[in-house]
Amino acid sequence: MIKHRALIVDDEFAAREMLRRLADWDAAGFEMPVMATNGKEALQLCQSQRFDLIFADIEMPVMDGLTFIAELHKLNQKPRIVIISCHEKFEYAHRALKLGAEDYIIKDLMTPNELQAILCSAVLGDSVPGKPVKPGEDLNLMLQEAVLDRELEDRPLPKEHCAVFLVVPDDYERLSFEQSATAVSLKMDLFAKESDCLAFYYNQAGAVYMLCSLQDSDSSARFINNALVLAESIRCRARRHGLTSVSIGVSDSIENLSALQQACRQAQEAANVRVIAGTGKTILYNSISVRKNLLDFDRLDQLFKRLEDLAYHANVSCVKIVDRLYSAELSSGFADANSYRYINERLWTIMIILAQTRGYPYEKITREMGLDLGEINQMTDKTQITQLFKSFLTRMIATEAGPDSKDIVQNALTLIENEYMTDISLNYIADKLHVHKSYLCRLFKDEVGENIMQYILDMKIKRAKYLLANSHMKLYEISDSLGFTSQQYFSYVFKKQTGSSPNEFKRTQLP
Repeated sequence: MIKHRALIVDDEFAAREMLRRLADWDAAGFEMPVMATNGKEALQLCQSQRFDLIFADIEMPVMDGLTFIAELHKLNQKPRIVIISCHEKFEYAHRALKLGAEDYIIKDLMTPNELQAILCSAVLGDSVPGKPVKPGEDLNLMLQEAVLDRELEDRPLPKEHCAVFLVVPDDYERLSFEQSATAVSLKMDLFAKESDCLAFYYNQAGAVYMLCSLQDSDSSARFINNALVLAESIRCRARRHGLTSVSIGVSDSIENLSALQQACRQAQEAANVRVIAGTGKTILYNSISVRKNLLDFDRLDQLFKRLEDLAYHANVSCVKIVDRLYSAELSSGFADANSYRYINERLWTIMIILAQTRGYPYEKITREMGLDLGEINQMTDKTQITQLFKSFLTRMIATEAGPDSKDIVQNALTLIENEYMTDISLNYIADKLHVHKSYLCRLFKDEVGENIMQYILDMKIKRAKYLLANSHMKLYEISDSLGFTSQQYFSYVFKKQTGSSPNEFKRTQLP
């Protein structure tokens, strides 16, 4: 069997050795890589030898990596080129990709899986899909329906061998508190819109569902390899948008729209395994059959909801639940740092919500605790961790509550009244009122008796009905005036809420 050949170009011996040792070259179908210390030396090697894959640093003496790539093109050779550098500046990535490099990876962030995926991609050929044909608006809506656990009709998808990739930022809660929920939401939304996929849905809760096509995945091995390659491409793109660490859950392969609902559940289940497997990884649903039952997620969710409810009502019994969250029985006797981190982060979020109901800013919370979440995650003593959380919960419950809940809801209603005709979101409202979105949702439902986003949607539809009956505005003008992303989406929502399309409703208003 003919082996593939790779060239590593880097002036640092340690960097070359790291790449050489990080991958199982033989298993991927490669000879051991050839080494070069600068671009000029690499170019001389390419003049006399053939290489299928080239890893090149950017800053090197004699000839840098970007110049090397430009000179390599003059030889009419077309190996796959991956830039590996310690530089995170976007202009380097932009120039490298413009010169024909297929990827740009930061040295310190490279993982064995990422490198192995690149090798598999070179062997399989063009396994990462090129830029797909832009999907119709309806496919995005269908993905949203599937995420919301609604059944879809039995129709073929536009491409064969599709899968749902669920991208979850590992530090979403921390980012949303430090940078504001709106800022993080904008990053996530931009990342989702710029992703090369058939359809996407950002659920405004720190997760992006992507429906992706995996070309030539007619065998399990090819599907796994192609999924890993594409996941690493998604991860690189996320880093460029400031999402430094993401976990990615991947569903099984599907070819029909009716399977999309199940694929979304599979991707979610795979992503949940990051609690055990650790963050920053790609987890395929078909690889978690043994591990996925190690934590009882349903029971954990019940306990977290019970704890939050008791804490919200200043019931000190919530403190007892903390011990139960860390008990071995919830993990079938399995407890490690990853499961602790998962529980730590969810408890931390509840504490933030509770503290904000009492007027505590984020900085004061960390000051009161004496340490931040990152430091808590470094602790392995269960007794010490539980004592910290129980102590803080007790202090928060004893603290006099801050702004009156009725004032918060009234301020939300005023804000909605003034801005409901824009693309207003839950994150935006919570940010404006300086409260956590979960707390705001609870208050709004208690006071108004309706979900806050449904309330906003009802106002939009009410206004749309008025404009349809009393104006000569075109559908796209009404859609734009009410902050909908497109006329198609406006029509879809209108019919879903009223049972008739905008045009059908308008005809009923004619004299």
